[in-house]
Amino acid sequence: MDLTKADIPQNNQPVTNYSKADFTTKVKIDIAGIGKDTDFMVDQGRSLQDVMDTAGALDVQTTQDYMTVMSNTMSEEDYAAMMEGDFDPADMTGEESATILDHIKAVMAESGQIIVGFNDDQDIDVLKEVTGNVSEANALAKAMKQADLPISKENADEIDKAAKLVTELTTPETNVLRYMIDRGLPATFDNMYKASHSGASASKSSAGYYSLDMSGYLAKKSSTDDLSVMDEEIKNAVKRLDIDDKDFDEQVEAAKWLVANDLNVSGENINAYIAFQDIEWPMTYEEAVKRAADSIAEGKKAADAVLYKDHENIYDKAVRIFRETEQINPETVDKVLAADKTLNLKNLIRMDKAPVTPEKTPVTPMMAEERPELAKNARLTLEETRLRMTIDINVSLLKKGMPIDTIPLTQLVEGLKAEQENLGKMLFKGETGAELTSKAELVRTTQQAVKEIPFMPAAVIGRLKLEEEYSLTRVHEAGTELKAKYEAAGQSYEALMTAPRKDMGDSITKAWQNVDNILEDMNIALNEENRKAVRILAYNSMEITQTNIEDIRDAVYSVNEVIKNLTPEKTLELIREGINPMDMNINDLSAVLGEMKLEESNERYARFLYKAEKSGEITEEERKSYIGIYRFINKLEKTDGAAIGAMISQNRDITFRSLISGMRSKRADINVSIDDDFGFLDSTIRKGVSITDQIESAFLARTGEEDKLQKAYNDEAYREYREMLEQDRTVYDRMPDGVRETPANAQAYRALTEDNVFKKLVTGGNDDDDDRDELTKVFDRMIDSFEDRESAMTAYENMCGKAARYAEKLGEEGSYIDLKTMMMCSKQLTVAGTMSRQEDYMLPMYKDGEYTTIRISFLHDQAGAGRIDVRYAYESVGEIRSHLRLAGNRVEGMIVCETRAGKEMTEQILGRMDTEYGYTCDIRVVEGRENGTVFGNDFKDNTDINNVDTKSLYRFAKSYLAACMEA
Repeated sequence: MDLTKADIPQNNQPVTNYSKADFTTKVKIDIAGIGKDTDFMVDQGRSLQDVMDTAGALDVQTTQDYMTVMSNTMSEEDYAAMMEGDFDPADMTGEESATILDHIKAVMAESGQIIVGFNDDQDIDVLKEVTGNVSEANALAKAMKQADLPISKENADEIDKAAKLVTELTTPETNVLRYMIDRGLPATFDNMYKASHSGASASKSSAGYYSLDMSGYLAKKSSTDDLSVMDEEIKNAVKRLDIDDKDFDEQVEAAKWLVANDLNVSGENINAYIAFQDIEWPMTYEEAVKRAADSIAEGKKAADAVLYKDHENIYDKAVRIFRETEQINPETVDKVLAADKTLNLKNLIRMDKAPVTPEKTPVTPMMAEERPELAKNARLTLEETRLRMTIDINVSLLKKGMPIDTIPLTQLVEGLKAEQENLGKMLFKGETGAELTSKAELVRTTQQAVKEIPFMPAAVIGRLKLEEEYSLTRVHEAGTELKAKYEAAGQSYEALMTAPRKDMGDSITKAWQNVDNILEDMNIALNEENRKAVRILAYNSMEITQTNIEDIRDAVYSVNEVIKNLTPEKTLELIREGINPMDMNINDLSAVLGEMKLEESNERYARFLYKAEKSGEITEEERKSYIGIYRFINKLEKTDGAAIGAMISQNRDITFRSLISGMRSKRADINVSIDDDFGFLDSTIRKGVSITDQIESAFLARTGEEDKLQKAYNDEAYREYREMLEQDRTVYDRMPDGVRETPANAQAYRALTEDNVFKKLVTGGNDDDDDRDELTKVFDRMIDSFEDRESAMTAYENMCGKAARYAEKLGEEGSYIDLKTMMMCSKQLTVAGTMSRQEDYMLPMYKDGEYTTIRISFLHDQAGAGRIDVRYAYESVGEIRSHLRLAGNRVEGMIVCETRAGKEMTEQILGRMDTEYGYTCDIRVVEGRENGTVFGNDFKDNTDINNVDTKSLYRFAKSYLAACMEA
């Protein structure tokens, strides 16, 4: 190839005038090329813009079908990993879920984690039903686990069907191979099966011509059986092709086969032929299901799995390319340029690894000597590639079809830059330019610090004690420096947040045998936190005093809490709010994270309550004590957290017993049982740690079932999530604008429109519940607020907020099932509140002892005129749907009633609208079920309609709702 200065960015600027032709091979042999319909085979490449355009279309499709994607690819282990990072996939959009899921799978690939085996006999029974025998069921289960896929019947059916198709295939005939290469078809299960059973594969080759592009010379091909006269010419052509560093003789044989079969001799076709030759036929069922499962894990169909011998899945390839790119010697750039090869990662990695042997003369860096500016900029491009490349971005680009290892390096930088921006926009919607880049980088550096700090020397806390304020940035910087000094001196050290290595655990014990004596002499509790504080003081040759021990212990607590609670989701949330977690004082950051955690108390309490109810290792009295204390503290932390903090600060030896007693003396309504069985919780409360966390830790330690109970809870949560994914996806089409399209919101919206959330609230609780009585009054007054849009929206959001808080109260007082039911009610009310921004209201209505929900939607046209759609149902009269438009003082439209009783009640309502509210009704009332038709034809042409303002429309709606309730 001719690599000109324009191919490398000057001053590290990207190339913007790239053309595919610039990077095509110069030598092509075209057999029977005149008038042949395979000219498209000359260059199968796609430009960067092609790839990104296609990616955009794929994103839309992924968003529409993400429930299927998540259902097929998110395993229980993936779900648990997302929840550990504070990412709840039920509350995430399709784009967000897919991005985080790719990240998790990439991390697993990077760590080499492979999930093998299975422990659920029910899974095997399902797979046996699919495959027909136990051995294939076991192979299928193993393949799905290794690919980190959920074991579902849908996945199993698709994988098994694809695998059994391909295991029927044998070594393809020449015409089948020619058919595949001629059309540039990769050797996927589907393509090979179709080609092997296609009549098109029976086409015959014919004599033709070959040409060298440089000269334009055409010569007639010799007979198919005698290519010896072309031997040298083919060899010369192969030498000039920029293809993989495979065996030269193998490449020549491939080229001869292509010539003999009237196919273009190009790098792509030579590689395709060689790859086809490496496929082992027939493929075993075990290998076939493994490849099919990998294909689904990559977001493709099982039938799109490839047959090539050494195929990598996307995640493994993304990791490999990232690691190999990091290791490239900058001098290899000169070798690639000197060899006149395309400057891409594949060539750089290949040449970087190539051994220097006597048979293979090393390439001299003549480009560095003759064109130093070109070589310099090429190296800068490599460094920019390394700077921008992450495994996540590699996965994303590979999924979008970008060949990141073979595309020219300048174009790869452009792709990395574009995808980096795409991911940033997804995380920080509305941000652009430098601000977007800065925030995305802050997320990366924060999570990197969180990952590294636990393994840094514990002694760093003592060094930072002298600083009045210290941040994650200071801990990370000082820890990195201290760690380097230890390693340079060849010394081991005690890590900040991890257990000592086995090879140094005994030495630490021996070296610090007198720590307990020191603590006893100072009358300080013997626990690991205090012991570690003493050791940290000693590492730094600091005076061991009670004050210093407490300060160091509290500092370690703060750092531990920050590292534990600064999850990826919370990192994003803080940065979105303009808070820099890296520069914030550790104590302040810990407090902010604690407040954020309180906002998630319902989910935390649900988890605890589930574990408490399921535990079989403690007595019923102990279980009740734990639940009662946790329930009380959970409420107290949300309503009076400051008081708790003050008490702990004033008395470091405060216990659960003294805290409860103190709170009871201040609040007469506290009713928590403290008897002799309470002793197991009568321990010192640690400053800086959530009291509910301490209760849960004590509970789990008591039961000894932490792993078992957490796994059971994860199983339950994962089951609930899959139910959300499997709900009718048309609900997404019906959801109003403004409601985020998440599985939880879709479930809540469907429940909101099908169930009666208000009835659950007003019939729940005790008869003497003052909060319920107050909520009922709020419901009754709601219609009065429909004087105008602003008043209605304000009152409605207030009503939904009060209802949600009451639902939370009912949930806290019941069982795990009660809590989950009320959490769903709260979610429904949140969705309802969001709907009001689109002038779409769900209102409680009570009539003759029956509760129902009435939905009223306001719709406006461009002229400002509007109409209302109203829908409600009673058990006694069925469903009633109204489509009404106000024209001056006249109402027109149509009302559909499910029953005769409903029609009669509607006629009474219209009569009241006329006699009591002064509206003239020109409305058609019909009996039957509505089929979703828009009743535009029932609206008459009337010029008065353009004079209807929003305020008048709301007052009309108020009158109509009142008439409905009074009928």
